[in-house]
Amino acid sequence: MKMKQLTLIASTFIFASHTQAEILYVKIAPGLWEHTSKTLLNGRNLESAVDELQAHLLANASPEEREILLEGMKEQGGNAGKYLECITPVAVAKGLDTEKVRQQIQNAQPNCQARLLNATAHGAKFELSCALPNGGSQKGVGEYVLKNEKEWTFHAVSSGDIQGAPAGAGKYQATVDVNAVWKGSSCGNVRPEVD
Repeated sequence: MKMKQLTLIASTFIFASHTQAEILYVKIAPGLWEHTSKTLLNGRNLESAVDELQAHLLANASPEEREILLEGMKEQGGNAGKYLECITPVAVAKGLDTEKVRQQIQNAQPNCQARLLNATAHGAKFELSCALPNGGSQKGVGEYVLKNEKEWTFHAVSSGDIQGAPAGAGKYQATVDVNAVWKGSSCGNVRPEVD
């Protein structure tokens, strides 16, 4: 899974528990946004691990493969901890349909239940509970904060137990921190997501 997808799923969990359709109008600036994320799993920085893997792949790639890898990395913002996103005025005007997001999350994570604790146009708090294969479990809490129309943050902490792993190896603690900053009204060559 790309880091961009992980960040998007993590940040959309905050709206996952509405049972009625609700549109939240979050006041953000349309244009180019840069997302910087840091994910720690049992203290290990996953973005650094992905960057190391990319460096290894680049070092061992043919010139043609290297060009393809570099182009893909450029489109994502350069490294595993950063990516660029183009948000159109149409997407901002539509707002966020919380029921649609809830359905997408439930479809992607059928063994998870998210409960919205609080949601406003300035942020949200949530809880997440998942049943993992072989009887394992995961619980998490997270918070999204809109600092202003050109910056938002997301912080989540989760822990769990993967059943069937060697003794003690199945327990984990994870944190995700995302900071998104508006870079300008022009998206340049970054294509917008479908509105």
